[in-house]
Amino acid sequence: MTSFLREMREVVETADLNAITAKQNTVIFFWAAWHEPSKQGGQMDLVFAEIHKKHGESIAFVKIEAEQAAEISAFFEVAVVPTFMFLKTGGEIVDKLEGANAPALAERIESFATIVSVPGATATKDEESEPDLNTRLVKLISAAPTMLFMKGSPSEPRCGFSRTFVELLSSNGIEFGSFDILQDDDVRQGLKVFSNWPTYPQLYVKGELVGGLDILKEMLEEEGSLAEQLGLEGSPESAAGAATPDLSLDERFSKV
Repeated sequence: MTSFLREMREVVETADLNAITAKQNTVIFFWAAWHEPSKQGGQMDLVFAEIHKKHGESIAFVKIEAEQAAEISAFFEVAVVPTFMFLKTGGEIVDKLEGANAPALAERIESFATIVSVPGATATKDEESEPDLNTRLVKLISAAPTMLFMKGSPSEPRCGFSRTFVELLSSNGIEFGSFDILQDDDVRQGLKVFSNWPTYPQLYVKGELVGGLDILKEMLEEEGSLAEQLGLEGSPESAAGAATPDLSLDERFSKV
């Protein structure tokens, strides 16, 4: 079988990263132009390029300028540059490395390449449980006409993006149900694969993915109300059927 070297990608948009991680094992390199070792042509940049030549056939190598992709950086909790994230196909995070340590980077990528090249002992279990998880996810995203999957709850958001999302929905009169992804890792990881969207928060309307915070902000810039943009204007479901923000999923499912 003929193999080929995947092109190293520069990513800014969530959708572009999403398309890569959904189908490939991925190493992400967060860098900054002001940081000598990680900037283009710097020590870590050159090391990353060399390792790419060796493992680019089996792993996607992605570079992200941290300050130019703030939402992605926040999702991965990037606090320093360089930061390297290791993701299995589907977006599951398996490792993280911070700092300009070339030997450590080479070692981590070698280890990651070994892990992803050998079928895991839990593969059969994962395949068997996937239909059950997908059934659960369908119920979750349809638990209310508008559903927000976030970190924390509307009354106590646990990240800035979740807080902003709640504020925008509330200030525009959108009633919504919510699910705290920090309380259920199966849902947190599974929904990223199910909806082919790697970051949170995620907004769903009538069981369909709308997107993340950047998508919501784009809608707010368009003419018409947010309810109209979301297809909720005039819908009796949006007024009478929506779950209150702090209603727990257990309580909602007891009514389904």
